[in-house]
Amino acid sequence: MAHRRNWRSPGKTSNRGELNSFRKRNLAETFCVHFQRGRCHYGERCRFSHDVKKASDFKANPAAYHPTTYDLDARNQYFDWKSLLRNGMLGSGYSRREHEEIVQFWNGALEILESDSRENHQFLAKDLVDDNLHGHDFILATADADNPEGVRPIPTYDTQFLKVITHTSLLNCLSVDSFVGNLYTSFGGTNGDRAIRYLRSVCRSLLSKGEATNENAPVISLDTIKLLLDTLYQLLSRVRRARFHDEIPALLDLIREVAFKIAETCSKADFDGLESRIEVMQSLISSANRKLIHPGYIDSTFRLLRHDIFGSAKDVLRDLLQQNDLTQFSYFSGKDSGAHLYLGAQTPHIFINERKELESTVSFTTPPQVRKKSSNEQCRWWQDSNRLEEGSLVCFLTSQATHRRLIFLEVTLKNASKDRAHQNKSSLVSDKFPPSITVKLATCLQQELILLAGLYSKKLTGILVDFHGLIPATFVPILKNLQRIQREGEYALQMNR
Repeated sequence: MAHRRNWRSPGKTSNRGELNSFRKRNLAETFCVHFQRGRCHYGERCRFSHDVKKASDFKANPAAYHPTTYDLDARNQYFDWKSLLRNGMLGSGYSRREHEEIVQFWNGALEILESDSRENHQFLAKDLVDDNLHGHDFILATADADNPEGVRPIPTYDTQFLKVITHTSLLNCLSVDSFVGNLYTSFGGTNGDRAIRYLRSVCRSLLSKGEATNENAPVISLDTIKLLLDTLYQLLSRVRRARFHDEIPALLDLIREVAFKIAETCSKADFDGLESRIEVMQSLISSANRKLIHPGYIDSTFRLLRHDIFGSAKDVLRDLLQQNDLTQFSYFSGKDSGAHLYLGAQTPHIFINERKELESTVSFTTPPQVRKKSSNEQCRWWQDSNRLEEGSLVCFLTSQATHRRLIFLEVTLKNASKDRAHQNKSSLVSDKFPPSITVKLATCLQQELILLAGLYSKKLTGILVDFHGLIPATFVPILKNLQRIQREGEYALQMNR
C-alpha cells in the first residue's frame, strides 16, 4: 500500500527509539533472515544484507552473530504485519487491489507463524480477533463465497489462509485457545454457514481447475486436501452447532471427490488415510445419522429445563448443607435468596386423609415478620403472602450429629384462619399451637416413607425450606414426558427426506 512507510526503504526509517541507532550501526553487517530462508518480499528495497555466504554462515553458526539481531527483525516483521491489520483493506468487492491486500496479509501471518518467535504467535492470535483492529474484515473478505457462480474468482490466497487457521502454533497453544475459538466463530458465521460455503467453493474451484496446467490455476495436492479436512474438523469441534448443518454431508462428498482426483498420483496408504479421516468426520457430525439429532435436542432441553427449575433451589440447599449447626444458621429470607426458611420445624402428626393418601403436618417457629402481630393481622398477612402455597415444593432438612437428611414434600393445605376443628388439621394462626401446614411426600418411595416416619417418631427438629413458586404440578409432567420420549424414541417430529 502506497501510504505505508517501510522502515527498510532508504531514508524512511521508523522512529522506534533506541532500536534505530542500533540499526544504523549494524544494518550493513546484518543479513536478511527472510533471504536466508529463501525469499525476501522487500527485494532490492531491503536494507539488510542478501549475501549468500553470510546467510550460510549464520545457518552453520548463528551464535557468531549479535544475539538480538533475530529478535529485532522478528519484532519489526510483526509490526509491519500489524500495520496491515490496523489499517484494514482499502480495496472493495472482487477488485485486484483487495486481492493483493488479502494475499499480503495472509502471507505475512503465515511467515510469522513459521518463525521461531512464540511470543509473536500469541500476539497474532490475540490481535487477529481484536475488535479494535480489522482482522474480522480480512476473514470476511477471505471467506466471502457469495458470488453467483459459487466459485471464487481469485482463490490464490486460500492455501495461505487455511495454513494460518490450522497452524500448530495456534491449535496446540492453550494460552491462545480462546482467541482461536473466536477466530473460528468469526470464520464460521451463524451455525457455520459462512465457513461451509467457503469450503464448498474451494472444493468446486479445485474440481473445476484441478486438471489445468497453467500456473494461475490451483493444483490439487495431498496437502491441500489435508488442509480442507483439518479446517473442517476444527470448525466442527469449535463451532458445535455447525455439526447440525444440512450441507455437511454434501461438503464431505465434495472433499471425497477432490481426493479421488489424486488417487492415481498418491500412494494407497495416503489415500486410505484421507478416506479414514473423512469417515471420522462423518461420525463426528450428527448429520450423518439424522436420527441422532433428536435425542440430542431432547436431552439438552431436559437438562436446561431442569437447571432453570432447580438451579436456585440447589444453591440454597448447598449453603444449608455446608453449615456446621443448622440451629444457628443466620439466613435471611428474601426475594433474592431463592427460598424462605422456617426454623424449629417438626412433624407432630402423620395420618391418612379422606382419599386414602398419607399426609402429615409440619409445624415451625413463628416467622419474625408476624411474631408481634395480632391474630387477625397474622391471618391477613398469611392470606396476602404467596408463601407455602398449596401445591408448592418444600424441603424438610434435619441434622443428627454430622449426618444430614432431607426430604421433599408438597404442600396440600394452607390454612390461614384460626379454624382447627380436628387435631390433624393444620393452621398458620393459632393462640395455642405453633404455625403448621399439611404436606405429602413429593415422591412416594420406601426410603422417603422411612425418613418421614423417623421424623415423626423421634420428634426430630430441623429447618423447613419453602422454594419460591416451585410447584411440581407445573413441571413434573413436562420432565417425565421428555424422559419418556428419550427412553422410547417416539418423536413428534417429521424429517424431510
